[in-house]
Amino acid sequence: YTFTFRVRLQNKSMNIYEMLMDANRTNLEIDRKRRLGLQNKVINECDKFSYYIELLLEFKIITDKSAAYWSKLVSDVKYMTIAWRTRDKKR
Repeated sequence: YTFTFRVRLQNKSMNIYEMLMDANRTNLEIDRKRRLGLQNKVINECDKFSYYIELLLEFKIITDKSAAYWSKLVSDVKYMTIAWRTRDKKR
């Protein structure tokens, strides 16, 4: 399981990073729908990442401390993206 989850988490983290970059480079005034869509995808990817962390903890592949650390990082990205999306919707 460890290898499979490691690869999935690496892929998820790169997907999140790339979508955030794409959203940031998408002009809100020109392509609002695409930018908001990318932000939504990031939020969904963060939810999936969090689920994988829960599974890793359940399978005892990571410790409680490690799960808390990674969950905090993912949560920060998710909620910053939600705040960004909310501000974009108001503009």
